Amino acid sequence: MQLKAQINVLLFIAVLLNSSLVTSGDNDLTKSITLDYENRLKAIFEDFHAHPELSLAEFETARKISAALKNHGFKVTENVGGTGVVALLENGKGPLVMMRADMDGLPLEEKTDLPYASKDKQLDPVTGNIFPVMHACGHDVHITALIGTAKQMVDLKSEWSGTLMLIAQPAEERVLGARNMMNDNLWERFGKPDYALAFHVSSMLPSGIVNVVDGSPYAGADTVDIYVHGIGAHGASPHAGKDPIVLGSQIVNSLQTLVSRELPPRQPGVV
Repeated sequence: MQLKAQINVLLFIAVLLNSSLVTSGDNDLTKSITLDYENRLKAIFEDFHAHPELSLAEFETARKISAALKNHGFKVTENVGGTGVVALLENGKGPLVMMRADMDGLPLEEKTDLPYASKDKQLDPVTGNIFPVMHACGHDVHITALIGTAKQMVDLKSEWSGTLMLIAQPAEERVLGARNMMNDNLWERFGKPDYALAFHVSSMLPSGIVNVVDGSPYAGADTVDIYVHGIGAHGASPHAGKDPIVLGSQIVNSLQTLVSRELPPRQPGVV
């Protein structure tokens, strides 16, 4: 699935960058990616998977990505919005096309019995606690594909024109990394892309299938904290207190009517 997904993503990038790759067919591209995976990317993926890092603490992951992209001739800037990496490859006139990959793992213990399963633990900078860490969301695939894309686009520079921007984004799991990079003046420093791409692996799709939808394929995330202050009372005198559990239950049930009574029927929403 990793190979086929990367091939399809590369062909999409090729379209945006005025490439002749699409008209020449993808047989050579398929062979090149397969060979790169066998010789290099498989080991890179397994290393990423074995050594995941938590949100805002992707120091070694960012270092490895930066080194790989520099090796392919990209102009690389590190520590953007924390541990973020931005790599640029200029290749004549044309659009600025961005491809982004998230790189953080999750605070979960891996129980897959894979030979490259993660055994790592890490201090979470957000909570201050030490957790086992696992790439349970597929970000190891994303950053491996980013490195593979870099090689293919460099090898095929004669067949496209424009500027390619590759971004390794931190802290996607905590919904912090993109905001931190934007607050670090991402577009002002490196240019605002004419096209921006991102993809996510999915166990729900057959291998080799790329699902493209009109609009966002996923829901956005936002949070609100509601504090319910109760008043204690003796069990024999419940009328003298205010039960926060009952009040909280009423709030939860009422919030579920927001979608059905506040949004138009064809507008998606989840509480």
